[in-house]
Amino acid sequence: MLVNSWRRHDRNIAALDFLLGVLDDAGIPALALKGPMLARRHYSPPFLRRPSDDLDVGIRETDLERAGNALVRAGFTPASPVWEAKARSHSLELSRPSSPGVDLHFRLSHGPYGIPIDEFFSRAVTETLPGGRRVLVLDAADEILQLVLHYGCGMAPLFHSYEIMRIWTSTSSTVRGEAVRRAIDHHFAGVFAATHVVYRSQWGLPLLTPDLPEATTWLHWRITDKLLADFSLAHDKLAARTSDPTIGFLIWKRFLDLQVSDTPADAVRIAAILARSAIANGVSRVRRWGNGVSRGPLGSTAEGRATARSIAPVK
Repeated sequence: MLVNSWRRHDRNIAALDFLLGVLDDAGIPALALKGPMLARRHYSPPFLRRPSDDLDVGIRETDLERAGNALVRAGFTPASPVWEAKARSHSLELSRPSSPGVDLHFRLSHGPYGIPIDEFFSRAVTETLPGGRRVLVLDAADEILQLVLHYGCGMAPLFHSYEIMRIWTSTSSTVRGEAVRRAIDHHFAGVFAATHVVYRSQWGLPLLTPDLPEATTWLHWRITDKLLADFSLAHDKLAARTSDPTIGFLIWKRFLDLQVSDTPADAVRIAAILARSAIANGVSRVRRWGNGVSRGPLGSTAEGRATARSIAPVK
């Protein structure tokens, strides 16, 4: 098992080096998010962290089409057109045979209402890959912010909760406080409050201690174990991808999302963004059906991915 993990980690490091080289040759600045670089910073040896199935890289949204073009030329296939990714997601997914998948993040998390990647470049720190390539990674507070926001999208995998616990307890209260402050500034205090409930339940420890900024929301009384169990159930259903989600299920999932919003104004803003995202999803389905493309669960079949370029190529 450890030998396999070692091999996969080394494969991911080599794939990340190649990916960053493609983007660098195209003149596109990039941030390595989570994955093998996080493993190198927080695990010894690094392969003790479960190797990722894909690589997460952050780029500015203005660079997304150029980055997509560069990766298409390098043999990758986008799972969706760029316009659809911008309207519905926080990243553009790409795949290449015999290689880890790639998620090009132009927002940190949370789909169309996530935090743009742009601001994180100014605080990034530099690390070095084994082959000598220098790579930008998130600073300590932004790294925690991303881990919590990523976990907050589903509240499900125990691995992600453990990783938050491992890194949270190894950092100073100053870094923790800065991570919470940045979440509050970007109206994601509710995600930290929700993660606090899960963290306390799973590890018997508080995430948010009195010395940290207070992460309060307008519906703080709704953030309970029951709500977070519903989040976990919704995540599991979406992850299973056994069938297209029903309208009723999607409405229920969005209702859960709104309950961890920070203020009533945030709830209205998020609802409006999600409505536009739903329209984009409908437009995408019509376009694909009009081109005779078969879509699997959530548009994730191999056929759908393989034909994405012919339907709406990255321009």
